[in-house]
Amino acid sequence: NIAILGGGLTGLTLANLLYDIKTDDIKILEKEKECGGLCRSLQENGYTFDWGGSHVIFSKDTEVLEFIKNMLKNNIVQRRRNAKILYNGRLVKYPFENGLADLSIKDNLECLYGFLDAHKKRNNGDNINPNNFKEWMYYMFGSGITEKYLMPYNEKIWKLDPINIDTCWVKDRIPQPPVEHIINASYGLETEGYIHQLNFYYPQEGGIKALINSLEKKIRYNIIFDFNVNKIERIEDGWSVSNGKDYIKCNEIISTIPLFDLIYSLKDVPKNVLNAVDDLKYNSLITVMIGFKAHNTNNISWLYIPDSS
Repeated sequence: NIAILGGGLTGLTLANLLYDIKTDDIKILEKEKECGGLCRSLQENGYTFDWGGSHVIFSKDTEVLEFIKNMLKNNIVQRRRNAKILYNGRLVKYPFENGLADLSIKDNLECLYGFLDAHKKRNNGDNINPNNFKEWMYYMFGSGITEKYLMPYNEKIWKLDPINIDTCWVKDRIPQPPVEHIINASYGLETEGYIHQLNFYYPQEGGIKALINSLEKKIRYNIIFDFNVNKIERIEDGWSVSNGKDYIKCNEIISTIPLFDLIYSLKDVPKNVLNAVDDLKYNSLITVMIGFKAHNTNNISWLYIPDSS
């Protein structure tokens, strides 16, 4: 049988996909009293908040998107993105390069000229290939867009100098806009970027936890709550997983818990592996949730604030 460590979105999805094959041979070990991990929601005074900020639903992968939609059934709504960036007191259309006309004339032209200059240098082979994320931003977007938005925003989000961030992730994460879109945006003609999230989904009721609840339905009797994994041992016919009090025996383990927790649950881990894990960097988040006793405050889907203050 299989022990899945962690009852977050990944663990629950995996259990659902395996259920029809394995049925009772799956156990999900969850350290909290409820599933969901970072995809939990809480309700207070009539408001519903997502723990990690609202998790809007979109995907380039149609199979994944259909799976989620089928899980939520009728408890789902579709919305068109209306995201903004607060820059120098102006609300600029998101993504920034598609909202150049919302800037002052000076900022608009600096962004346009910088983008066209970078585009020309790439085409002429004058720009050397970027070795890090900072170089990539200048290489792809030019000095204006990079210095006014991309650099301050990414420094704030990553809490790391972009010169120390690799470029391996940017291809699928940051679309490279066509040059005609940037020219049109500068003139104030409507253009859209990040098309895959232009129309997104969200549960009608219950916050993102509604998705977790849907995933739990079929497998609720396979979940063991309050099971904080702290010891994993190889035994003769498989594995033993313990929370310090109870033991679960299984043939296979699939871990979705933080790597730190997994590694320190194992016995005789080589020193170089422990050192590598200890050297990993991550950012923690503080989520502040505010409910307003007002109607129609604005129609903005979400707002980015690149200002360092």
